Amino acid sequence: MWTLLIRKWRKESMLNSMNPDAVLNAFISDPDPKLVSPFMLRLSRNLNSLQSTLDSILVDSLDRASCGVGTASEDPPGTDLASDIRWAQARLDEGAPVPSQWCAALEQRATGELEHWVPAARIYASAHLDRERQVRMALSEQSLPYVFPGTLDPLQVHLLAAGERVLPALHVDWVRKLSAFVLEALLLDLKFAGGWFWPVLEVLDGRRAVRDVRRMMSRPRQGPGGRGMMAAYLVRLGEPPENLAATLSPMDQLVLATAIIGERPT
Repeated sequence: MWTLLIRKWRKESMLNSMNPDAVLNAFISDPDPKLVSPFMLRLSRNLNSLQSTLDSILVDSLDRASCGVGTASEDPPGTDLASDIRWAQARLDEGAPVPSQWCAALEQRATGELEHWVPAARIYASAHLDRERQVRMALSEQSLPYVFPGTLDPLQVHLLAAGERVLPALHVDWVRKLSAFVLEALLLDLKFAGGWFWPVLEVLDGRRAVRDVRRMMSRPRQGPGGRGMMAAYLVRLGEPPENLAATLSPMDQLVLATAIIGERPT
């Protein structure tokens, strides 16, 4: 009994101090599948230190494919939109082809679906240049629509689909306006914990991004690991992790630790 209590105390102490290596090692030594979130799985794909642990606790084939301890089947599940999106993302992360027409149909199915529209559009843009060209055309018209809170505009979806490849070529003033516009979608990204902004953060207006992400940290409606995802965003934007750990749950801290360690030079 005392051994279990000491182990629990050590694990809680590591989490509270937010030493990312300690957090990750605590999970590896005593893995809890309940702490694993979808965004954390994708972040862990290239972390060799996590692979054997995840291999031992993950059962779902799409979870295994998401983090790289398994491979996605050659054919999509075809059961529901969420599963097809996870399958396609895993295929792309593996470097496997996904047909252009299938990707276009996937985004068409997801259009208007708040949880799935952005990842489906990003899959299409990552797999095929035609979708990236659509983004460039959409951003060439320098006008911004009004977006009601809690909704998505097609232009926001364009930005999140391929913004890191398009925004660097645009005028700095237009990038500032686009940054403010697309960051309004942080509320939904937090709600679904989708990691939508992870690829585009570094091309947005940094000061505005830091302010808006910090504001999201206290929002009540969050998907699994959502606050940890926002903390990971702040670290990617240059904020020190020591100032972010106080309000993070063990799941959130595992997301943040995985993100920090995954960003280290190899």
